[in-house]
Amino acid sequence: MAEGEQNSSSGAVPGSRSSTTPLSTSQPFIQSWTALAGVSILKGQAAPALAVRAEGPFDFSAELGGTLPHPVAGYASAESLGNADHTESFAETHVALLHPLYGTGRLEINIGAGISFGVVSDRLDETAPPPTSYRDRKFLPGPLVMLGASYPLTDHLSVFTDLSYVDYINHISYGLQTFNLTFSGVMIRPGVEWRF
Repeated sequence: MAEGEQNSSSGAVPGSRSSTTPLSTSQPFIQSWTALAGVSILKGQAAPALAVRAEGPFDFSAELGGTLPHPVAGYASAESLGNADHTESFAETHVALLHPLYGTGRLEINIGAGISFGVVSDRLDETAPPPTSYRDRKFLPGPLVMLGASYPLTDHLSVFTDLSYVDYINHISYGLQTFNLTFSGVMIRPGVEWRF
């Protein structure tokens, strides 16, 4: 065999993956981290929202985030003879898996799904004398479906807007009565993100 043929068969081709190089050294499982900050708006009421996103292989990203606790009105309410119940505060945390759906130029659209945990505080008021109030705090798991768009301003900074559908089944029992405080809606989350 000629010397030139030996060099071409034994040498690694530039840009190719060498058979002797482990995949883990050239392709880390977590390729980048992104921090997100914005405002979460559900049923017309806003609160600060924070999240962190890890980009993995095959363009998939995992997000852990949530909405800070805040008082709410009009989320859910129920009444019966002598009693009135309503949701008075809400917070949320979620885990989701995302993947790019479409990209054109600098704009990128993502789709994702996961699970959301609503942290709600319900208040029950007895209108019959003597007036009495009770509060019940609980964690409510529910589905999360996300659709978002991001636009980079620099190599690290981007603006984004997400739409997330959530649905929380919430029942509260008092005595022989059961109140249905289930609610659902689309959370709008505009904000900025920083990629490390």
